[in-house]
Amino acid sequence: MLHHPNAKSRMKSMPRFIFFLGLLFSLVSCGVSKNKKLSSDAVEVFHEHFNHSEFTKIYNSSSTELTDTETEMKFEKVMVFFRNKLGSFQGGAQKSWSVNKTTSGDSVKLTLSSHFEHGDGVENFVFVISGETAELKSYSVTSPIFKLQ
Repeated sequence: MLHHPNAKSRMKSMPRFIFFLGLLFSLVSCGVSKNKKLSSDAVEVFHEHFNHSEFTKIYNSSSTELTDTETEMKFEKVMVFFRNKLGSFQGGAQKSWSVNKTTSGDSVKLTLSSHFEHGDGVENFVFVISGETAELKSYSVTSPIFKLQ
């Protein structure tokens, strides 16, 4: 049987490696759950503003990625279209979520099966995490209601 001369030292360092790997995983997962919670809370605020047609408030609290590419007038026009066709948001359930961690920051994508006053739809939110705030980067909604007219 052949033995590598460093086999014993490798075996002794294995528990340390596993400990640090577990520590790294717990730190990452803690940040992921915090970012998901911030984004879920931001969706609730979004729907409150949506139901009251407060689209300027949504736009003003959005990320620069959204406001640099979309004028307030165009954003409001799209939101008014959604609000007029769908009616008020009644409730929904999360279908999926993902967190993207990069060197330029974290983002969270949430997809909801949503029920509106005039029918159902699927909402897609992308938020950029800025400190303790989730800022809207993009929003879209699809619904069979849009195809009926």
